[in-house]
Amino acid sequence: MMTTNRSSENCHTFAYTESEIQRILTEAELNLEEQKELCFIKDPAKDLFNLQRKEVSLLLHQSTLIRYVKAKQIPRGLRLDITPNLCTDDPILMQRWHEITNKCSLDLMVLMIERAHCKLTDLKQQINLQKADLTTKVGIEETERLMKRHNESLDKLRQTILARKVTKFTRDEEDYAKERVYTWRQDRTRQRSEGGPQRIGLSGQRRPRTSWRERRNPAVYTSSEEEVCSGVQQYPFLGARTEGGDVVRPKQRTNSRTPIDRDHYPRRDRQPPRLIPLDARYIHTRGLRHSLHNHCWAERRFPYILLVCIVSAL
Repeated sequence: MMTTNRSSENCHTFAYTESEIQRILTEAELNLEEQKELCFIKDPAKDLFNLQRKEVSLLLHQSTLIRYVKAKQIPRGLRLDITPNLCTDDPILMQRWHEITNKCSLDLMVLMIERAHCKLTDLKQQINLQKADLTTKVGIEETERLMKRHNESLDKLRQTILARKVTKFTRDEEDYAKERVYTWRQDRTRQRSEGGPQRIGLSGQRRPRTSWRERRNPAVYTSSEEEVCSGVQQYPFLGARTEGGDVVRPKQRTNSRTPIDRDHYPRRDRQPPRLIPLDARYIHTRGLRHSLHNHCWAERRFPYILLVCIVSAL
């Protein structure tokens, strides 16, 4: 009886009722709505500008895809970069393979054009509603002033996007002209290894890469390379000279992988093992097995003890 009462006193429980749950949720939702009104204050002008930016970007993307489809060309980002895993040396298979992937890419482009048209229709409706809401809140004059400022920013955005898309379209036209539609990655990799520009079809100068012979240590040049290097005249960087008129020569870089000559550590020669003579009385009194176990196996002197046993037996 005492045990039962003690266990019931120790095992306390608690549970919410349905009315308490509803009360707590209602209070929390009221506080959440108040915080939303304070933290997420909407700016009609900013919302309108964001919608206009989306419209400009989507409209230019749609017009670019239309131009690609009319020219029967595919941009690099929409080319299906998949290759067959057998018979890759068959020209008929590769031709049919590329024709099938071209048709798939063109269908995907037409699908994006169709859905972009629907998205633009929704954006125009949202822009008109947002513009009417802005006019109601700030007035017609302020709305016209904001729209003028928005148009200036949108024109800059339009020019930036258009310039980038024209550059990519010219690059893709060059791929078709040079017949590297599906091999442009390999061509770019080969051009990088040869020290050319890193991107095909885009402007920009790249510093040519040095060959592996130029990066080697001068101490490991061959005789033919030494003759070539000796015949080249070395000029100072920007005409740098000392007060005495001597040319300031740069320090030669050493190869960090060249092994360093080190003195050999002194090696201590191992001395031959010391032979411990075996007392003959252990053999006669306690037996050969016991004496070998105590005196021979610990010092590994079995050949010497065997010789002693043979001599003593004789």
